[in-house]
Amino acid sequence: MDELKSIASTVNNLLSKYIVLHDAFIKSSGSFWSIFKKINFASMTGDAYFLFERLRDERNDERNAIEKLKSEANDGKEKDFAESLYQYTKALTETVYLLFMLLHALSEKAKGEKLSMSEHMENNKKYQKSIEAYTAYGEDLNKIYSSI
Repeated sequence: MDELKSIASTVNNLLSKYIVLHDAFIKSSGSFWSIFKKINFASMTGDAYFLFERLRDERNDERNAIEKLKSEANDGKEKDFAESLYQYTKALTETVYLLFMLLHALSEKAKGEKLSMSEHMENNKKYQKSIEAYTAYGEDLNKIYSSI
């Protein structure tokens, strides 16, 4: 169980980095005044890609370690915690990827590429749904953790 808690701590640190990036994106582009200022989407895109790579890096893949620990778990709570942590990490990785794709599209638009409002809205809709998914998994994970 200690190894699972250690992995959960690592994932939580990555979550903190994601939240900082998400907040920077919302702050820079989430107001009426943002249409009048230049936003460095390329920098945010790079940050999102780095975080995505860290979450899915096969050499450091927390999900592989979680899967292994889940199969070795002795009791139901440990298995439940491992499964919940696995699903949470998977959903967080997907969310970071969608943020990367959203930022990449905006970065390309800033360079003159085409991005229709409907494409942007669809990208944003997928991103918002992924936020809902990872937060729901996070709530489940917190409930299980508090019962251990």
